[in-house]
Amino acid sequence: MIFEDAVEETPPSIERVPTLEEDMNEVNTILEMALNNQFEEALKIANKWAETSLYHALGRATLCFFKGILTLEDEQIKTTMDALKHVSNLYQLKRRQMNSVSRVVWRPNYNQYTESEVHAELVYAESQLMHALMTFLLDQNLVSLVKGALKIRSCYQSYKECKSIMNQRVNWASERSKIHFESGVRMGIGTFNLMISHMPNKVLRLLEFVGFSGNRNIGFQELEKSKNMNEGLRSPLSKLILLGYYCYIEHLFGLGDEDLTSAKEINSNCLKRFPNSAFFILFAGRINQLEGEIREAIQNFQKCIAIQNQWKQLHNICYWELLWCYTIKCDWKQAGKMAEILRAGCAWSPATYAYQSAVLRFMSLEDNPTKEQRAEIMELLKKVPSLRIRYAGKTIPAEKFAITTSERYVSGVKELVAPGLEFMYIWNIWAILEKDKKLVDPILDLIESKLSKLKHVLESKDSPMDDYLDLVLLRGLCLRALGYHFQAEECFLLIINNEKRIVRDTYLPPHAAMELGLTFVRLGQFRTAHEWLEKSRKNYTGYLLETMVHFRVHCALRNIKIMEQERGSSEDLEKVSQESRELSPDSDESLSSNGDCLDSELKKPSDLIEKGDKIHILSETARSLIPLHGSYEECVVKL
Repeated sequence: MIFEDAVEETPPSIERVPTLEEDMNEVNTILEMALNNQFEEALKIANKWAETSLYHALGRATLCFFKGILTLEDEQIKTTMDALKHVSNLYQLKRRQMNSVSRVVWRPNYNQYTESEVHAELVYAESQLMHALMTFLLDQNLVSLVKGALKIRSCYQSYKECKSIMNQRVNWASERSKIHFESGVRMGIGTFNLMISHMPNKVLRLLEFVGFSGNRNIGFQELEKSKNMNEGLRSPLSKLILLGYYCYIEHLFGLGDEDLTSAKEINSNCLKRFPNSAFFILFAGRINQLEGEIREAIQNFQKCIAIQNQWKQLHNICYWELLWCYTIKCDWKQAGKMAEILRAGCAWSPATYAYQSAVLRFMSLEDNPTKEQRAEIMELLKKVPSLRIRYAGKTIPAEKFAITTSERYVSGVKELVAPGLEFMYIWNIWAILEKDKKLVDPILDLIESKLSKLKHVLESKDSPMDDYLDLVLLRGLCLRALGYHFQAEECFLLIINNEKRIVRDTYLPPHAAMELGLTFVRLGQFRTAHEWLEKSRKNYTGYLLETMVHFRVHCALRNIKIMEQERGSSEDLEKVSQESRELSPDSDESLSSNGDCLDSELKKPSDLIEKGDKIHILSETARSLIPLHGSYEECVVKL
């Protein structure tokens, strides 16, 4: 019998499961690939260990989350929710196994946690936040709203526990592991504080009552610390959050007077490391836009579209910004093309895109469409109400305005006068116009031409003035952008004094009161500004865009408080300086000359008013005599 040599079978190679340190390093690579527009390649690496590694599971879920909020497609949202549920299930296996009662009775000793258990808490907190936001988007009923709110509270409590771990734990496996953990905790705590601080006072008090904190300074401090931990895994994410805040949140929910110095510095440094990143090119364009550099903004948005094709959903943000760039330039035809692209390919707000497509087409026809063209525009406006989408059970203010206004146009209650300009106000575009006054003139000319055609409403004391006063509000914004504050105030007062003749657009008086308050802020007259801002917030309710007023008034009052503190400090310094001058040998002579100067300046209050077409400057004395519904001219006569 012949025996063949036994062949020893080689067992299949078993790939070694990576350590926590290796997991974090690889997820850092995934993040860098995503920032370099290699989205699909990054997802493949994340999928490799996503079934067993918490960090890989989080990386996969984060990529799915960003794609989900960019597309809002049901299939992608479901994929994201499944990925986030998997993170939660994996967390239950990796976390410190501890009885919930024990957690309450005995304070945990975080030094006894393993490194994996510590990072599991942070990963869970991050996944809970994404899960809550996706819950709001997935289903628009009350149950989803409650579920989302509970998840956000749970997420916030998780971050607070992570902060306790960060402060109490001393036994770390490596300094790198500690930095990764700390950068994540500071990012989460900072983001919560920054977002909550923007809530109106009533909401803020309620949130603080149930355990949230909303300190803006703490928010900035924590995010800055996370950003500056360059070796930290969440440092690039903190940079993106800060850029998003400076470039979008502060502009849309604030006054549009944001200081972009920090944003430019962050983005410039990021572009040095990721020169072809679609994210940072997008932010470069947005910074250009906010500074009134429209030509450069258009170039960057077009570059962002051309630089990558894996995530075409990012293109939609660029098309949205291009729409406003062309609107600012009064290039209605190009702006209309951008609206059409969004209407065809973006699911974020179909009603808004349809409305903008219709009104921009009307503007491009130079307000003189043929009968057929007008019929097409009206047909599109008829569709707008049926395209409504709710987020967290609510219609976003801009979409609600588009729906309500479309219904009024179709019913004939409201005339198509300059519909493209009204929407600019909602998105705070006038704040951009202030950065380059050359941008204001064509828009002001358009408004003046429209107003001249509506002057007939002034002849009848009983005629509604809605359409006329719509344009007066926009005219006031243009004049203020040009620095003509007195004429701007007259526009806003005209609206308030004719409140009884506003039948339809009841949002005009509160917005005029708010804009009047903001005008006085610019003039440094904080007491009068405060009165008008409070009037706009408390004296009106139940009107379109009410949320916008509350957010902007909250921001303005916060700014007034800061500026008053700064003024108090400078006055204290001036007082010290004055006292030192009085002690000097030449003080009598210097004071005498200063006094003569002041006397000569204040001898004639009327001399303080230049009665030209463009500039009217009133002294503080004159302004203090003006009641809230008074007239500057009467005040000048009295003086």
